[in-house]
Amino acid sequence: QKALRRRNPYNCKNRPNNSRSELRHIEWGCDCAANRGRGGWVLAYMQYTDFYLGSSGLEGLVEKWREHFESLVQDWESKAWGSLSLGEAYMLLGKPIKAVPLLQAARQVWAEEGDERKWLRTTLRLVDTFMMAGQLESALALTEEEPYERIATGLPVEDSLKAEAWSIFGKVRESMGRWADARYGYLKALESIEKGAKMRMGKGDSAV
Repeated sequence: QKALRRRNPYNCKNRPNNSRSELRHIEWGCDCAANRGRGGWVLAYMQYTDFYLGSSGLEGLVEKWREHFESLVQDWESKAWGSLSLGEAYMLLGKPIKAVPLLQAARQVWAEEGDERKWLRTTLRLVDTFMMAGQLESALALTEEEPYERIATGLPVEDSLKAEAWSIFGKVRESMGRWADARYGYLKALESIEKGAKMRMGKGDSAV
């Protein structure tokens, strides 16, 4: 079970050292995109730098990106992607409460679009956020929604999101002392990983 737990990128011990040259380029990119009114550039820069900014504790730059993003990005799909990036950055900053409404907004867009994989991906981040905030009941409720298990079950075994969904399913229940339910989720994740590995090996053999 421990092997199935994802490495937690939201732990401050994993934060890299800041690089002044990298920061200079990121700040320049932010200002350039905003000054030219390029919402697409703002979104792209944010998606490429969210992990770095969040894991480096650079909340000021994250807030700067958010201001430009909210003023320049208009279409719903781009807003959903940007909300997901911002939510993940806030989680890395240790600010789960700030991440919640952003992830909820992105999740709603994917639900309305009917994109089940993106909905599940965003739901997993929201579950992580609630767990980080100590709101286990809210995290559990998300994994009990009908689409969660249905979508996870329907994903192909070679899709890593399938194993991640079942692993998080188990992790929530383990945190609440529901050991039998946690074991069920971890076993489903392990099954997905093993079947996916066999399928990839089979494709490799057939290509030889």
